Amino acid sequence: MLTTGTFALGLLISLTMVAICVVLHYEGLNLLEKFSVAERRWFRSSRQRVVLVMMGVVLLHTLEIWVFAILFGILEHLHAPGTIVLMQGAPVERGIFDYVYFSAEVYTSLGFGDLVPGGLFREICATE
Repeated sequence: MLTTGTFALGLLISLTMVAICVVLHYEGLNLLEKFSVAERRWFRSSRQRVVLVMMGVVLLHTLEIWVFAILFGILEHLHAPGTIVLMQGAPVERGIFDYVYFSAEVYTSLGFGDLVPGGLFREICATE
């Protein structure tokens, strides 16, 4: 169960992460728009520009998954009051790609499989 202090910390972290992702997405889309308009000599047809923008959006979403993965890794290594545990409940030693896998699982609303959030991470996962 989350205490009031842990809930406030989770809310602060979640709001900060939402702000970071909104700015990242906005600036990325702005850059894509400027690039697709400025480089018309490379992208002569509107189809090519649409493909460029779509690939850029996929890249932006991938970056957002990595931002959350890095956050989970940092928080867990700082011994924050939250963790990612196996479905059976046992904590497990993880590397960066395990955090990326977990973050992608949460970001895409795939649902929890073998890894589930515990403590503070539940609140952060709700905003991801």
